[in-house]
Amino acid sequence: MGFKTVKEHYRIGHIVRCDHSGLAIGSGYIDDIIVVSPDGKVLKRHNRDNDELGRYQREIEEDPAKFAELFARADVFKRSLRVYTYSGGEIVEAFCEKLGYPNQTHEGELLYENRYSNDISKVVEWAKVNAALGVRNCKRTISDLEGRLRNERDRLAKEQADLAKLDQDYPDIDIDDEYRQEDDDL
Repeated sequence: MGFKTVKEHYRIGHIVRCDHSGLAIGSGYIDDIIVVSPDGKVLKRHNRDNDELGRYQREIEEDPAKFAELFARADVFKRSLRVYTYSGGEIVEAFCEKLGYPNQTHEGELLYENRYSNDISKVVEWAKVNAALGVRNCKRTISDLEGRLRNERDRLAKEQADLAKLDQDYPDIDIDDEYRQEDDDL
């Protein structure tokens, strides 16, 4: 992926990163001011006054094939420093030219300070904390849903009892069958 080649060719002074859509150009505040697909189509446009962002966008749109060619090239890096991140329960090794945010891995991912480090023990700790918080959150959500389910079952029992009492007290007054349809899954 040629994110570095693209950045150099278009003289992009903003933060550049790659994601599932292609290449994103942004800042420390908005990381996807402009998004360009691998084939050079501008997926997200910047429509405000900014000479530099406007220039990038114009140059890319003038020759999408050139962008696609540059983006498809394999980048050449001066250095390959090892960094780590995590994905679920996996510790992932990556490489970068320069450590720290707003630099990128060789794959074009931003080196967020809380997601990438050259200290594997720090990354393992982040991954464990993230997983533990995920477990805690899921347990809370399940508990909340079980409480709501209990409440709805109690409400259902009360509604069924009310209907049964009305049927018993007023057997001569009937309602359409569509109102009495029951879901057998309950």
